[in-house]
Amino acid sequence: MLKSVDKAKDWLNRIPKIKKQIERLEHDIIELETEATKCTTVLKEINIKSGDYKSKDDVYSSLIDLKTELRKQLVDKNKLLIEFENTIAKIESPELELILIYRYKDCLSWVDIAHKLRYEYSTVHRKHAKALIKLQKLI
Repeated sequence: MLKSVDKAKDWLNRIPKIKKQIERLEHDIIELETEATKCTTVLKEINIKSGDYKSKDDVYSSLIDLKTELRKQLVDKNKLLIEFENTIAKIESPELELILIYRYKDCLSWVDIAHKLRYEYSTVHRKHAKALIKLQKLI
C-alpha cells in the first residue's frame, strides 16, 4: 500500500512543477513581446538608413514563430494542469479534494491547511493519507 501512496505523491508533486513552467512561459512571452517592440523600433531605424527590408521580415517571422511555440507550450501545460484538477475532482469528496489542492496546487503548509479547514493538524494528515489512497485508484 505504501508504494501506491508514493506513486500518488509523485503524481501530485508534478503539479507545482507544471505551475512553475506555466509561470516561466508566461514570463517568456511577455519578455519576447517587450523585446519585439524594442527590436521593431531599432529595425525601422536600420532599414531607413540601409534600405534592407528582408532582414526585418526575417526577424518578424522568427519572433512570431517563437511566440507561437511558447503559446503552444503554455496551452499544453495548462491542459496538463486541468487534467490533474479533473482527476482530483473524481475523488468525489470535497474535503479530500481541498486538501490535495491546497497542498499540491496552492503549495500551502500543513499548518495553513489545518487552519483553513478548521481541522486539527493530525486530522489533515489522516485525511491526506485517505485522499492519496483514493487518488491512487484513479491514476
